Amino acid sequence: IEESLPAPQDQNDYSRVAVNVDFDSSNTIGLHGNPYTTNNEYSLTGQGIKIMLREFLGLPGPHPDYNSGLQVIESNSIIDHTTHVAGILIGNGSKSVEKGATKDYQWRGIAPESSIISYIDGQYPPSTPPEESYWFNYTDMENDFIDAISRNAKLSSNSYGIVLGNGTTEEFPEGTCHFYGEYGTAASILDNVSHDDYISIVKSAGNQRAIRNLYNTCGPDDYNTTTQFTPAKNIITVGATNSLDNSITVYSSYGPTDDGRIKPELVAPGERDNTGNRIWSTWVNWTNTSDYNYRFMGGTSMAAPVVAGSEALLLEQLNNQGVNTNYASTLKAILLHTSKDLDRSRNGSVSNDGPDYTNGYGLIDVRKAIDLIKNHTSTERTIMEKQITNSENKEYSILVKNSNPLKVSLTWDDYPGVPISSKNLVNDIDIKLISPSNTEYYPFILDPNNPSNAATNGIDNVNNIEQILVNNPEQGYWKLQVKGSLVPQAPQKFSLIGPNPYMCGDASNDDKVNLADIIYLVNYLFKGGTKPYPFLSGDVNKDEKVNLADIIYLVNYLFKGGTKPCASVISVATTTGSISLVNSIKNSDGSYTIPVYASFNDNIQGVKLDLSYNTNIISIISIDKTILSTGLGLVNSNNKNIGLIGMDGNYIKPNTGIILNIRVKAVNNDLRSFKINKVDFVNNKAQSLNSNIKGYLIV
Repeated sequence: IEESLPAPQDQNDYSRVAVNVDFDSSNTIGLHGNPYTTNNEYSLTGQGIKIMLREFLGLPGPHPDYNSGLQVIESNSIIDHTTHVAGILIGNGSKSVEKGATKDYQWRGIAPESSIISYIDGQYPPSTPPEESYWFNYTDMENDFIDAISRNAKLSSNSYGIVLGNGTTEEFPEGTCHFYGEYGTAASILDNVSHDDYISIVKSAGNQRAIRNLYNTCGPDDYNTTTQFTPAKNIITVGATNSLDNSITVYSSYGPTDDGRIKPELVAPGERDNTGNRIWSTWVNWTNTSDYNYRFMGGTSMAAPVVAGSEALLLEQLNNQGVNTNYASTLKAILLHTSKDLDRSRNGSVSNDGPDYTNGYGLIDVRKAIDLIKNHTSTERTIMEKQITNSENKEYSILVKNSNPLKVSLTWDDYPGVPISSKNLVNDIDIKLISPSNTEYYPFILDPNNPSNAATNGIDNVNNIEQILVNNPEQGYWKLQVKGSLVPQAPQKFSLIGPNPYMCGDASNDDKVNLADIIYLVNYLFKGGTKPYPFLSGDVNKDEKVNLADIIYLVNYLFKGGTKPCASVISVATTTGSISLVNSIKNSDGSYTIPVYASFNDNIQGVKLDLSYNTNIISIISIDKTILSTGLGLVNSNNKNIGLIGMDGNYIKPNTGIILNIRVKAVNNDLRSFKINKVDFVNNKAQSLNSNIKGYLIV
């Protein structure tokens, strides 16, 4: 007979494992390093990072876990809730074994060497509610943020909210159900603070689903259950998962907001499981502060400090690398980009179908976020901070060398919206990816009228977050287009995360191709100046070198009407069809593969290509016809005239798409003489319909 298992314990260390701060369940390896873990690969503890902690009912009590890192700005009584949150943020777990843990530092928080600046709301609810100010003093709230920013706080953790109802009991004020999902004054103030200053505001999503279902107040629907503060655009709203299996808790509030935006954006552990095992963190006796211990609590209040503490680790890594980030949206973008997509079924299983109104973009993965930052180097960047104006279009290139998923994430700190308006987004930025074969990919979007549906793809004019995911992408050069679709408050700063996006020819990294880039390259090549950032931006002729040829290329482009830097695809098109030579792909042996992309209308039965190139520079190794439709053969005359022909000798229409892969070898990797000299689209009588169409391929 199997021996009975011991009773489960409520421990904060499970939260660290769930979000990949600790890498194993024994808590022996992780991000913190000695003395907390045995490995020192990362050694991140949030050292030097200040976190604003703002609560409603009281302050954190003194506790040995964080006393040296606690600065109380406003005096008030202490309460369990705030004490517990403080321990999740910065507790070092130094008294864990003394109070019953099995390992040193076991019940430490996420950023044990960060510090807290603590505030409390200045107004307790009056007896007669004057609308929203019944719950919060907005002037005091805004002043607290201004003061914290002046004290160099870069992060803010907020675990409080309001209870809404229809008057069924005294606890649920009558006539407040309309506040669900509403963008009110509180949300507008938070957007104003975060837009004007660099402070990332993390807010608990709320526990309203449990209240709706338990007390049948405001209806039984799980969706649209976020409350005031939470619908702000620029903050990170955090839902609560169970750390044991990453399933959503029974109470965590869901989106959408009233105007259809995604809430929560992210999730983190707020419980251990749905059976009452909760999160273990710091506790202090109200009446005798020398009596300290660790106790359990649960809620989205416990999830928010997990995210805020994780941001402290991200900031520390950025500081260690000398990466100067100036926008709060950048931390948000990094966490969204690296999060673990959870299935909308709420059971904690990993998905790949985009965001939803339950888990947002998913469960944070702190190690993956840190690794993304570590991969951001002086020549290969993963993090961009730029700005855009109304109707402005920016185009970046991304070189894809394998079939790993291609993901791009965009966020921006939007201007504050008008409270109680039908649409809260002020500035609208859109992104689009274009593959080497000209297929367009759009961001995830959700349908607020059918909130349980899976995400689809399309143009998003509601959220200030956009993300595109392409599984099994084509290899070659992709285009990333960023458009200021509607930017009445210009310029709008934005944060972009992706695999080394760069603007071709923009060696000086000012989002323009001009004389400054020629000067920059001259300084780099002949005067020992700084490398182009990223490096590929200086490689304007795409030979994977930055040299004199790139300066000549830029001079020709800027002053002699030459080809645009990094021109990626050349097409010849008529009303009957089109042929494109797509970006070349460099092979391991130094050769290049040039895909030929074709599109035909119903009248076309075949195609003949007359290719032109300098045989002293380029030699064709092979022409791959294995991707042709069954029954199609290849007529090849000296690698110059290529035709697609059927088994019966007649030309047959091939499938639209990539029809050939031409593998070439080039002296000094110079493929610029390769071009389409002539294209004949033929009908079923093999009669030429078009000819003498010319174009050049820049690779």
